[in-house]
Amino acid sequence: MINLVINAFDAMADVDAAAGRRIVIDAELGTAVVDISVRDSGPGVPVLLRGRLFEPFVTTKPDGLGLGLSIVSSIVAAHGGTIGCHNAPEGGAVFCVSLPQTKTAWH
Repeated sequence: MINLVINAFDAMADVDAAAGRRIVIDAELGTAVVDISVRDSGPGVPVLLRGRLFEPFVTTKPDGLGLGLSIVSSIVAAHGGTIGCHNAPEGGAVFCVSLPQTKTAWH
């Protein structure tokens, strides 16, 4: 989650502060899964990178290595979950993580 939030901050670096920089983190507890989303008010994912963001060495950052989202995807998959990304109609990118629920001591 930290990587997704840091990426959201980075995506909004060129957005005018007066125009509004915003990150919205949402979580929804379903009957079998937990859905978490991180949405920013940046420019969104470029068309040429859609469907490739989770591949190693794919980046939108001039100094990026392109490994962060690949690692996030691997971690999510190792826990039986899925991750995806789309552009919000009002602008910005939305990253959605879905993880299966597990029993915990507080649940």
